[in-house]
Amino acid sequence: MRSALSIAGFDSSDGAGLSADLKTFSALGVRGSAVCVCLTAQTGGGVRAAEKTPTALIDAMFAAAVEAGAPDAAKTGMLFDEETVIAVCRNIRDFSLGNIVADPVMKSSSGSPLLTDGGVEALKKELLPLCDFVTPNTEEAGRLCGGAVESEDDMEAAARAIGAFGARAVVITGGHLPGSEVCDLLFSGGRSHKIRRKREGGRARGTGCVFSSALCAFLARGLDEKEAVARAGDFVSDMIRRERNS
Repeated sequence: MRSALSIAGFDSSDGAGLSADLKTFSALGVRGSAVCVCLTAQTGGGVRAAEKTPTALIDAMFAAAVEAGAPDAAKTGMLFDEETVIAVCRNIRDFSLGNIVADPVMKSSSGSPLLTDGGVEALKKELLPLCDFVTPNTEEAGRLCGGAVESEDDMEAAARAIGAFGARAVVITGGHLPGSEVCDLLFSGGRSHKIRRKREGGRARGTGCVFSSALCAFLARGLDEKEAVARAGDFVSDMIRRERNS
């Protein structure tokens, strides 16, 4: 059975983070393991408290997670601050992990900050050069590239700018832009590909976590990058539809 590793924070309300990642891995037939880099007390209304994991414990969790063999893919989510980003990067290098998907989580769905300014800079300089994919939404893409991302043309320019930080491929998810369709933009090998899907009515927490963990799972299963991105988007749409109808 293929395996995937989530490196992220724990959301006490089960709406995002590690629990969303592990549920996604399981739903897609991939065995999941986890490194918890932060504990949060939060609800849909906001983050009430957060406590990062000591780096020595992060190191121990990485060692335990890969003891039986390196995962086929791994993803990062909430990383809290610069010290945590650097610890995660050190372990990615030490354990020679591949198929790395970085979800650059900067704030919760409610708007609470989840990554310090120093953490953002460390993510750009240290983590992205180690990654195969980075999956910002339009707001995160704007912060990474230093400009507003408000259209598909903006998405393409932002993807090129973010790609310069070193990730092999950039996927900017377009769910925050208006329109009857969602356009996710994949930039890889100097070329852009627009992948469209029907916009589902309703809102759901943790869509960025689910998209990146679904992409991670599909990469672990050996899908090529364009199909993996398209199927990750479809999985998110299915999740929104299920939650709307439940």
